[in-house]
Amino acid sequence: MARLNKPINSSDQDDSNDFSPIPPGWYNVEINEAEIKTSSSGDYDAVNVTFRIIGPTNGGRLIWNWFNYDSAKVPEERRGDRMKKAIQIGRSELNRMCRAAGLQGELEDTDDLLNRTLQLKIAIDKKDSDRNAVKGYKAVDGENNEGPSNTKPAGAPPWM
Repeated sequence: MARLNKPINSSDQDDSNDFSPIPPGWYNVEINEAEIKTSSSGDYDAVNVTFRIIGPTNGGRLIWNWFNYDSAKVPEERRGDRMKKAIQIGRSELNRMCRAAGLQGELEDTDDLLNRTLQLKIAIDKKDSDRNAVKGYKAVDGENNEGPSNTKPAGAPPWM
């Protein structure tokens, strides 16, 4: 048996945490956290960003986005097309998000993202209807920096 330092009274606890998907739409958000992480495979270096929705609806709810930006593990000359494409998409998305958040020029430190506001276009994830996905970014004043286009670069492999 293990005794708690501070007893917990179950009748005093707030059970209002809602983990259901956020309804699709545009939401004003603030960047709460931004950190460098490595993928579980160790192949990708990424920026993991936590956004907090700023009311009036769903205020306080959190949504996360992962931006692959490099691979310290795999030298550039040994990266396959799939890895190159994942990094290209991640960098492009990160650039869109930075512009929408009013960050111009180079991003050198994830702390430069903190407390910035922007709008996110939130959708239901196509692969898991219990999750959300970020599909676009725009400045709070309305400048549009939506997500990836459906056009392929010239000469791109068929799976892109």
